Amino acid sequence: MSEEARPTPLTATLTPGIEDEEALMRISWALLFDALACERPVIQNVAQEEIRQIPAQVALEELLILAESKEARRRAAAPLGLVYIDDRRSVKALIQLLQDEDGLVETNAAWALAELAPPWALEPLINAMKSPVVPVREWAAVGLGHIGDEKAVGVLKMSLRDQSLSVRANVISALAEIAPPDAFIEFAQALKDNAPAVRRAAVLALAEVKTKSATALIILTLREDPDRRVRLAAARALSEVMNPAAIAALVLAMKDVEQTVRRGAARALTNSARVSKERVWPFLRMALYDEEEEVRRRSAWILGELRMEEAGPHLKRLLGDESPLVRYIAQEALAKLGDKDARKEVLQTLQGSDYDLRLMAARALGDIKDKETLPEILAALDSEDTRVRYLAVRVLEEVGDESAIPHLKALLRDPSSGVRIRALSSLYQIYPDSPRDFLIPLLADEAKEVRIIASDFLRESATKEDLSLWLSLLEDQTPEVRSIAAQVLGDLREKKALTALKQALEDSSDRVKIRAAGAIIKILSLAEVQELPQD
Repeated sequence: MSEEARPTPLTATLTPGIEDEEALMRISWALLFDALACERPVIQNVAQEEIRQIPAQVALEELLILAESKEARRRAAAPLGLVYIDDRRSVKALIQLLQDEDGLVETNAAWALAELAPPWALEPLINAMKSPVVPVREWAAVGLGHIGDEKAVGVLKMSLRDQSLSVRANVISALAEIAPPDAFIEFAQALKDNAPAVRRAAVLALAEVKTKSATALIILTLREDPDRRVRLAAARALSEVMNPAAIAALVLAMKDVEQTVRRGAARALTNSARVSKERVWPFLRMALYDEEEEVRRRSAWILGELRMEEAGPHLKRLLGDESPLVRYIAQEALAKLGDKDARKEVLQTLQGSDYDLRLMAARALGDIKDKETLPEILAALDSEDTRVRYLAVRVLEEVGDESAIPHLKALLRDPSSGVRIRALSSLYQIYPDSPRDFLIPLLADEAKEVRIIASDFLRESATKEDLSLWLSLLEDQTPEVRSIAAQVLGDLREKKALTALKQALEDSSDRVKIRAAGAIIKILSLAEVQELPQD
């Protein structure tokens, strides 16, 4: 069917009593394409999800028609679907759209080609680096990097002088992927760029070079770059570098003026220590005695995460630290090392008055996974404090012991919807094989959030025997539940659902309309599936 012959999408009124399957298919495609062409990213994403699940043969034919539309906004929508079909005909259409006179069409085509990265799109993407449209050049650089052909190096190096900082940053990343022999020079030069995004890309590119000179430049950047995002990238880049200079630089970075950098340096040290505890331990041992409270605290946390037994005596000394937070983190680290007295203290913290400390205690107990602590954790489920019950459920989920199942089921009737949701999620993690017995009753829960999660979990085990259940959920008062129901009905490929889905095309929620349209297409196109023809 021609694209221009389609009815007006999404805003169109569904013809009452329509029984013709071809017309129903036409209306459904119109709704999907209008959603792709709208300016609401959330709606576009839902439409893309539906197109991904439609048989490729059917979707390709429709999208190729859309790509030839006389309306620019609809041509611009075509790449958003073609990107999921790695076929010569889809790539050919994208290359054609890359030469479109409309900037958005050209941009979306460049994005789709960058995602697919077919080798035969090399020359078109090289030419696209000369486009006057900035986003086109951005995505063309990404695509050239993904393709990885050295024929693109020349145009990429020329584009390092591009006026757009985002283009320059993407060019650096592309060169890092292609890895030409002289790339180090370009990356080092990019560290002097005025734009933080370009310097950040250069740091990440230097991390791939893996030479002493590259590491030295990253360390210098971590110490001196004025932008916190660049310093954070440098800290992350050093996480796999095992030389003393890099480790010392990360310890020093735990004193950075920005919290995000301090946290990033601590995580980088944790990653480094997981690779080689012996190299990192001397630096962390000294850091436990640093004059700055945060350095001591983060070092104790790292040692607890790594379960470094040799740190025990030093952590016990921190139990007398002047900082209450350092004392608690040391206690938590000792608990992770197996100290039973410390574990008792952490359990007591779970019932304390400081919510931030209680949250930290819950995380620690979840990490420890000590089943001996179950009686105390189960006792916390009876707390009058909603937040304590919530955190206790969180710990039980991490511990994963089946003896907690009856207690968690009881919490599905908790007065707090937040606790019910957490208990539901925990049950699903601990008890995934037979979830229906506790999920189905929750579909009638008064809290819409509970119904949404229950229906979403139940979706994974849906069968054709559940058809009546999902048809009833298509009438739920909550749009999110109706949306999930429409999605499931499409997955079941059951023609008996067409009448209800046809009505859902006029739902008050655009998300439900799109899910219903996708479901109708999947059901009606089932017999049309065939292999994609190749050029």
